[in-house]
Amino acid sequence: MKNLFLVASGTLAVVPGLLTLQSGVSCPPGTKVLFGDGVEAFGALALLLLWANRERLAALSRAAVAGLTIGLALLGLAGILVYTGMLDICVAEPQSAPHKEYRPVSFPLWLNEPVADLVRKAGSRTAALDRYGPEDIVTKLRGCSK
Repeated sequence: MKNLFLVASGTLAVVPGLLTLQSGVSCPPGTKVLFGDGVEAFGALALLLLWANRERLAALSRAAVAGLTIGLALLGLAGILVYTGMLDICVAEPQSAPHKEYRPVSFPLWLNEPVADLVRKAGSRTAALDRYGPEDIVTKLRGCSK
């Protein structure tokens, strides 16, 4: 029975990374391999840390383990919510017909000039993509990062 649980936990640790590698859900454009590999690496690291600290964890009371687990789960959930909120702010997809075929564009969280000017004039990042064209916005974004 113990071996069954070990196999199940190892399998469940691999699933999120494989799903990220396959679908790219919640990843900025063009980064699904990086994010999938990162999820896999942190999953393996978490399992190794649990294994390395198994004696210390066994010495804790059930209430302490439950409290620690709930606290870490809430911290993880808060991290996911903040990340998806930032992803929604920073990644924009053109909506107008002439630019609909273009891929989503990743904006930095804090915009520098001249991109901030274009976004301010258009009203939003998506509106700026539709008004000025993704190519122009991406060119100006690349110029800001130098």
